[in-house]
Amino acid sequence: MNIFPSSVESWNTLFQAVSVILVAGTVLAGFGTIITGRIVSRNQTRDLAQANAEAAKANKGVADTVLEIEKAKEETARLTKETETAKTERVEADKQIAIAKADAARAKEGIANAEAQSAQATLEVTRLRGIVANAEQRRAEAEKALLELQERMKPRRVTAEQRQQAINVLMHAPKGRLEIQCHIGSPEIQAFGAEIVEIFRTSGWEIDLNDRALIIPAPVGLKLWIHTEHTALEDRMITENVPERTQSILNAFRAAKIPVQAQFNHDVPKDILRLIVGFKP
Repeated sequence: MNIFPSSVESWNTLFQAVSVILVAGTVLAGFGTIITGRIVSRNQTRDLAQANAEAAKANKGVADTVLEIEKAKEETARLTKETETAKTERVEADKQIAIAKADAARAKEGIANAEAQSAQATLEVTRLRGIVANAEQRRAEAEKALLELQERMKPRRVTAEQRQQAINVLMHAPKGRLEIQCHIGSPEIQAFGAEIVEIFRTSGWEIDLNDRALIIPAPVGLKLWIHTEHTALEDRMITENVPERTQSILNAFRAAKIPVQAQFNHDVPKDILRLIVGFKP
């Protein structure tokens, strides 16, 4: 069976049909191309817009990232600077700590030295206090000795009160004769003896005065010598009968608070009372 046309007309018809088909196909293809092109274009536009949006977003992200990076760089620079400053401060702090430790060590040493010096000073103060106390004691003793010496060197005097007290006793007591002897060579003895003589004469006594008597050994103080028949040393106790006026004399001196010592003496004549004025005790 022959499927191909047998004539030219058939072929022409065939070709025309084919041309129509081809034209229709071309038209259809063109239409399809246009439609699909529009779809593709629309899709591409959409994809492009999305891509642009993504790109813009990405660019924004990049910008943000760049900004963050710049901020990070600034923060890093700041932190680096602060780190360097901290390192410098740490070095300075370590230096100050070392200085402080050295100062503390010196201070401890100074405290130890100060404590040692304080202890030494305390010992020295104690020693000086002892010296001062001893010096004060010696000063007090010297002052006392000086006062005693001044008192011993001070001339004896009968005060107005003593004079009146003695006269009051003597005026109302038995009177009589009294020898008064002042040891030679001392103006103080003579002046004191003269005051005693004046008391007795004012009181009505008969006085025999010898203001240049040489008595050996030299007497000290006031002594009332009383006659005794016995040979005896001075300071013998009064145990014998004595003239009545003896007690008058002793009472007068006692009232006036003038020390006097009564003694028996073999050299004193009978019925004679002898008052010896010796050196100041």
